[in-house]
Amino acid sequence: MERAHAVRALRESEREFRVLADAMPQIVYVTEADGRTSFVNRQWSEYTGQSDAQAANLQDAVHPDDMAGLLQQWQQAVDAGTTLTAEFRLRRARTGRYRWFLTRALPSRDAAGRIVRWYGTSTDIDAHKLGEQALRASEQRFRRVADSLPHSVFSFDPTGTAVWVNRHAAEFAGSAELLLAARRYELIHPTTATACAPPGSARSPPASPTRPRCACAATTACGAGP
Repeated sequence: MERAHAVRALRESEREFRVLADAMPQIVYVTEADGRTSFVNRQWSEYTGQSDAQAANLQDAVHPDDMAGLLQQWQQAVDAGTTLTAEFRLRRARTGRYRWFLTRALPSRDAAGRIVRWYGTSTDIDAHKLGEQALRASEQRFRRVADSLPHSVFSFDPTGTAVWVNRHAAEFAGSAELLLAARRYELIHPTTATACAPPGSARSPPASPTRPRCACAATTACGAGP
């Protein structure tokens, strides 16, 4: 009687888990300790076109360029018994297009501490990855344009510290290292350093509509800024 009750409770728990997993927007999967996939939710099937856990085949779904790295990261997580975190491209069956996903899988252990299965999710991060790629491309275009200019260009962080200089500034100073990590007012002639100090700093003058702009009077390199 107790055994029958335990079996019913287990089946009900599994049913509730499947309902919850299918309600999630992410891909959800479960693998056994030996790496065999024992469950995938509806999102996996709809995205990859692979019907169920028995048909799940990473080789057919993951981008060929990402497969080796994903398997290596998975093996490292299995060997260490730690959380798997990996990014890879997954093929969408309906369009044939690959999209970037972030997967995380955590091990589940028995009372003796042995890993019995892994529970994981894969989240679509394609828009984020494309945004990162677009930002890098934009930064590269800016640097190419800045390096082609016949005058010095600096990039400062909010504290007024130089974090990037173009080729002309580096050549004028002798090397980029002499300029990087320097404060904006340290790059300018002392007579205009006060006007160019970051607002709120010890060198900064009181706010005024007539406060002069940083003049190009550097003795080593010229950095313009407000």
